[in-house]
Amino acid sequence: MMTVLRFIFLLPLAFVVSCGTSAFALLWPYFERGADGRLIDPVYLFQWAIAYFAQAAQIGSTLLLPWAIFMAVTEIAGLSSLVFHLVAGLVGSIAVIFLAYREGAPSGGVQAAIVVSGLVFALTYWLIAGRSAGSWRQTTRRSKRDRMEGAAPPPPKRYAAPAPQNSTTTMPPADG
Repeated sequence: MMTVLRFIFLLPLAFVVSCGTSAFALLWPYFERGADGRLIDPVYLFQWAIAYFAQAAQIGSTLLLPWAIFMAVTEIAGLSSLVFHLVAGLVGSIAVIFLAYREGAPSGGVQAAIVVSGLVFALTYWLIAGRSAGSWRQTTRRSKRDRMEGAAPPPPKRYAAPAPQNSTTTMPPADG
């Protein structure tokens, strides 16, 4: 049952939250505050919120198919390494740069924002769902074994303590 809930709720939730954090990473450099540190205008905040949701939707629509393939591979193979997820985010963001800008590369700031966004997406996905990728396989194997052998797991093996090899201490004679 937990496996079904993982695939129906947790993995899509991780994807949506990762899209949101990635959009925030892309838009944060463009967020302006007033000279005194206060927020400028409610209309500006509303426009920024619309831009945030539009950016999150764009990221989600761009990454849906590659994420689904990546998620299937990591879940089936049980790849839950943080480094693997970060490398996948880095490779994905570099692929986006090459595929989106075929004519010429964008400025260095845009490239850096895309790479940071990919890494933030990968880290967020790993924190929510990636670090337990493939865990459903172990519980499935264990439950099949339990059904075959019975409900109770086998008792633990008990080993006797080893006898002393060569004792150099002798017991004094008893007074008697």
